[in-house]
Formats: sequence, C-alpha cells, structure tokens
Amino acid sequence: MNSIRLKLTVLVAGLLLLAVGGLSVVSYRFTRNLLREHIKERLTVMASDRQKLVLGYIQQQMERGALIASRKLLRDFLSDLADRETPAEQLRLDTHQSLEDVHRLTPGVQAIWIADLTGRVRIATDTAHVGREMAGTREFVAGLKAPSFFLLPDQLHQDAAILSAPAVGDSNRVVGVVFVLADQKPLRRLLRDRTGLGRTGEIMLGTRLAGEKIDYLLSPLPDVAMAKAPAMAAALNGEIGCRSVTDHRDIRVLAAYRPVGYQDWGLVTKIDEAEAYEPINILRRLFISIEVVVFLVGILTAYWLARRFTRPIRRLATMADQIAKGQLPAHVPVESTDEIGHLSQVFNQMSEELAHSRALLEGTVEQRTQELRAERDLLQNLMDASPDHIYFKDLESRFLRVNQSKARRTGADSPTALVGKTDFDSFTNEHAQQALADEQHIIATGQPIVAVEEKETWPDGSVTWVSSTKAPLYDTTGKIIGTFGISRNITDHKHAEALLEKYASELSVKNYEIQEDLNLAREIHQTFIRQDYPRFPMAPKAGQTSLHFAHRYLPASTLGGDFFDIIPLSDVTAGILICDVMGHGVRAALVTSILRGMLDKYRGVAHDPVELLIKINHALLSNLKSVSATVFATACYGVLDATTGRLQLANAGHPAPLIIRAATGQVERLTGTKPSPVLGLLRDATYTATTTTLAVNDRLLLFTDGIYEVTDAAGQEFGLDQLLAAVRKHTGSAGGKLLDDLMTDTRQHSATGEFTDDVCLLSVERAG
Repeated sequence: MNSIRLKLTVLVAGLLLLAVGGLSVVSYRFTRNLLREHIKERLTVMASDRQKLVLGYIQQQMERGALIASRKLLRDFLSDLADRETPAEQLRLDTHQSLEDVHRLTPGVQAIWIADLTGRVRIATDTAHVGREMAGTREFVAGLKAPSFFLLPDQLHQDAAILSAPAVGDSNRVVGVVFVLADQKPLRRLLRDRTGLGRTGEIMLGTRLAGEKIDYLLSPLPDVAMAKAPAMAAALNGEIGCRSVTDHRDIRVLAAYRPVGYQDWGLVTKIDEAEAYEPINILRRLFISIEVVVFLVGILTAYWLARRFTRPIRRLATMADQIAKGQLPAHVPVESTDEIGHLSQVFNQMSEELAHSRALLEGTVEQRTQELRAERDLLQNLMDASPDHIYFKDLESRFLRVNQSKARRTGADSPTALVGKTDFDSFTNEHAQQALADEQHIIATGQPIVAVEEKETWPDGSVTWVSSTKAPLYDTTGKIIGTFGISRNITDHKHAEALLEKYASELSVKNYEIQEDLNLAREIHQTFIRQDYPRFPMAPKAGQTSLHFAHRYLPASTLGGDFFDIIPLSDVTAGILICDVMGHGVRAALVTSILRGMLDKYRGVAHDPVELLIKINHALLSNLKSVSATVFATACYGVLDATTGRLQLANAGHPAPLIIRAATGQVERLTGTKPSPVLGLLRDATYTATTTTLAVNDRLLLFTDGIYEVTDAAGQEFGLDQLLAAVRKHTGSAGGKLLDDLMTDTRQHSATGEFTDDVCLLSVERAG
C-alpha cells in the first residue's frame, strides 16, 4: 500500500519540479529582457522629451529677441547711426522710452542694449552698458546674422543668458544688433527636474571645448575629458541612443543621449544601474521564492493525489468482494500482491454473478444511451451554433467539452482535441494562472462570476479580451464537479476604448499648445494698451499737465478687440481714439493689430478726425478684401485743444461719448448730426465732425458697448439709459474712481457678475 503511494508522490513531484523549474527559468529570462528594454525605452523617451523642451525654450527666447529687434523706433534709431547721422534728440528719447517699456512689460528681461554696426553700444536700459564694445564677441558676430542664444558663465552673471538679434532697417539691410540679458532660471529648473529618474537620475547639457573636453552647461561640474563621459561624447557627435556606460565618477550608469539640435550642444539623461535594474533583482528573488513555494506545494499535492488514487481502489475491492457471487468466462490473471493484485482476485470472483446480469444490463444501457445521445445532440447543436466560446471543466480545470468556436479560437483541430487539456496549453502562464484561480474560487464558494472582462495573453505575444461568465457545474446529487463558462470576444471594443483614450490624450496636448500660443499673443496684445499718458504741454514742470487721463481695459477672453490711444499732435493738442473690433478673441486681436499699424501710418492726417477715419476705412477694406468673413470695427476719434477746450469729434458707428459739465453737473451725449458707417464695410463711407468745447474741469467719457451689453437673470440688458443714469450718480468721483464705479454697477446688474464682451473706458479731464 505504501509503495504505490510513495511511487506516485515521487513521480508527480519530479515532473512538477522539472516543469516549474524550466518554466520559471524561461519566464525569468523573458521578463528580465522585457524589463531591461522597457527601462531603456522609458529613459530614451524622457531624453527625447527633455531635448524638445530645451530646444523649444531656446527657440522661444530667440523669437523674443527677434520681436524686440523688430520695433520700429529701434530700427529708425540704428538706421540713422548706420547712415552716419546723429539721431534727433526726440528719437533718442523715444527709443530709450521704448526700451524701458519693453524692459518693464516683458517678463524675465534684465537689461536691453543696442550696438551699431561697429559693435559699440549706443543706448541701453542700464547706462553701465553704454559705450561697451561688443565687436568680435560671439554674441555680436552671431547677432548680425540671425537671432541667437548664449548662456553666460555663473561667475559672470548668475542665471542669465544673452539673446542677440539683427535689427533690419529699410531695404532689408542690417543696421545694428539688439542684445537682451534674459533670465534663464526656467532652463535651470527644467534640467533639475528629476521626475521619473528616481534618486540618482540626472539631466545634463554639455558642449565641446578645445582639447577634447566637455563643458557641462548650468552645472557646477568641472570640465571633463570626453573619454571619461562617453554618453555625452556620443551626443556631441550627433548620435542618439541608450546604453550602459561608466560616467566621470567611475560608476556604471544607464544613459540616454542625443544632440539638442542647437549649436553643438548635447543632452544626456542617466540613472545609476544599481537603481535602474533594482526591479530585475527583486524579480529574480521573487521567482526563486515562487519556485520553492511551488515545489513544496507540489510535493504535498502529489502526496495528497497519491492517497486519493489508492483510496478508491481499496473501497472498490471491498465492495467487489461483497457482491462477487458469480463467474464470467473472462479470467483476470493475478500478477502482483499489492492493491491491484487484490482487486484482480475480487474481479475474478465477481465475473460469474455479472454474467447473469449482462443481458438485462445491456438492454437498460442501450435505452439510456439513446436518451443521452438525443440530449447530447441537442446540446451539441446549441453549442456549435453559438459564436461565443462555451466550455466545461472538471475540478482541476481540465476541459471536459468545448464547442466549435472555442476550438477554433485556440487553434485546435476539433473540439475533442482540447479534452483533457487546460488553459496552460493555450495561453501564457499569466492568464492561465488567473483563470485557474477564478475557477477554483467558484468551486470552493459556489458563487458564479458574471460578465467579467478578462485579458487573454497568448504565447505569440498577442493580447485579446473576452467578457466571461462562469458558474459551478453540479451533478445529479447537487455536488460541484467542475465549472462551465461562456466567453464573448470583445477585443474590438477594447481596442476602440484604447483608441479613444489616445485621441483624448493627443487632444489635450494640442489644447495645451494652443493655450500657450494664446498666452504669448495676450502678452504681445497687452503692449498695444497704453500704460502711461502723454502730458500737455509735453514738457511741463513736474506733476503739471492740462489734460488728465484715466482708463480701464478688460478683455472678455484671452485676447480682446477693444483699444484706445492718445496721440500728441502738438504741444497742446491731443488726438483721442477709442475703437471696438467686431467680436473678441484671436480674430478681433488680429484686426486690432492691423488698426494699430494703420494709426501709426496715417498720423500725418491725425489733426483732421474725418480724414483719419476715411483713410483707415479705405486701408481696412484693402487689407481684408480677401477675407471671406465679415469684419468691421467701430471707432470714435477726436482732436482736443488743451488751451481752448475746443473738441472736434468724428464717429464711425461707435457709441456716442459723454461730457460731464463741472459747472452744472449735467451729463451730455455727443450724438452728432447723423449716424456714420462703421469701418471696413463701405468704401464710399463719409464721416462728419462735431465740434464742442470743454470748459475747465469738464470731463469727456468714451466707452465701448461691452460696458452696457450685459444682461440680468431675466435677460434684461443694462443699456445706454442705465449707463447714463450711473454716470450722473457718480459725477462727483475722480476719473479713475468714476470708471471703477461704472464697472461695479454693471457687474451688479450682470447675472454672472462678469462681462460678456470686451470693455474699454477712457476719461479725459481738462484741468486748465
């Protein structure tokens, strides 16, 4: 008895050891190689992402330098120098003021200076740079040709870079070089960001020095010989890759390298091998632990199976001994003295009794066989007609029966070819182990699983998905003898879900890029809005001016279509313009840029409001004639004499301005004689001028329709009448305070508390 049990235990344990050991070795090697490739691929992707961010930062900075160099006042100033003419004092002052404006309005700019073609700095925001000789420097030589970007050593200027760009005058000739000292802390933060690189990861920028050495940019590391930094050397040679190397610390690292794409810079992302390959070491220890556990469990399982196999034989022998009464013609030879030999003796005793019962039993069996065959045919027809995978399994999850669809799915020749096999014969160990665990749980608890999505992994590396329902299989006594299940292929559905996630991710990236462009456009657009006001007369004593100005500007979105300007026409005469482009956003901002350019172009006729509006109308129609959509703008332009208070005003479809009379407290609307067309619609449009006089302390209020086109919860618009009433209520407020009070009243009327259109308000007070 003990001999059979021992033989079975040793046999099953040996086979299990061979199978588990071989499978573990193959699985470990495959998984190890897969992890190594994944780690390298991830490091390479991170290097590529950082290279794109660094290159994008450099290009953004060069575009900023080129934008500053394109300012007209700078080009005019340098053109005079290039023609050996001394610039007029007013041009020099305007140029210096323009530099100060750019310096103040452009984030990250520390200083700006301009050098003529000889390399001598002629004007700068920091007077320490004036007279500095730049000829022969790399920044000057490169800046004569194209926008350039150079990092300064930390000992010269902490966290700074120089942007140089050519200033191009008339006839596309270079008339000088503009230098911008810019903050490069964002680039330093980008390189110090170790997200995804663990504890030992680093991101390094380098460039080649004379003598085959490497200078690590933005890093305290000393110069290193190229032989001591093979990854950076490969990047500087234009190579792209990822490999294991020894770095300058004589430590083995995994490094991904590639050229930056700017000058001869190279970029390396690296991480110590010990940290990078730590998951592989953990995996090796895990596989060893699993092997030991599986082997021990296998021995116990083999012993349990051996006892299970011998116990039925003993029970059968006892039962056969009790019922053996007859004799059959067949004789079973007794060839051993173990359980099998004893069973043979019992069967020889039973043969005589069984002979008498054979005829009756065969008839009964034949009848039952016919019934079972009919039931089997019905079940088989149902199974074969179903496109889903139907299968029955025993307690060890071996297939008892499958339908045609299941057989085709696993590549079997027929459904019977799968009988006796398990999921381990068709799928990878990962999926087969999960399926086995699910089925054993069903057998142990009797609880089915319904519509569970399962990931099927195949030996060829492919992946499919099924929706599976599995339930316990009972015999006629209600005992669980296995499981059965139905699986439906949902691979196409899962692929569609993955594709939707990919599209969503790509759309998020595109939205981010668009938002970045809009933010830059907003910064540029904000430069159109005047931040300081001219004084009348132009050079009075400190704090004295005959005209006091105040404004409020609030765009409805990132970019707006409203703007205003105050044009000094003479020492005591001011041109005052307010404009509202149809709509808001990018289109309105572009048209605003065009109108600002036209205003600069036609300043020669700015003393005549009617002539200026006609010129702008014709130019706008010419510039936008190829645009399919309708584009127009409203405008109101007036010329005010600060000495006499005489105001000439022309209106192109714009809301009529208001005058607050200081003497009486009355508020008047300057409606004019007749309404005039908006700008950009009619080529033959004509405009008329209205003349009035501002007494001392009278105020002129100009505004766009966004201030009163807000609605409450009932849809009722604020309107011009309520705006006029609000102005009368706040006539005692000063210029800026009056504008704030009007915006507060309008917001209180709005259902959302916000404006739905761009808002621009301008107050002009004649102080005498």
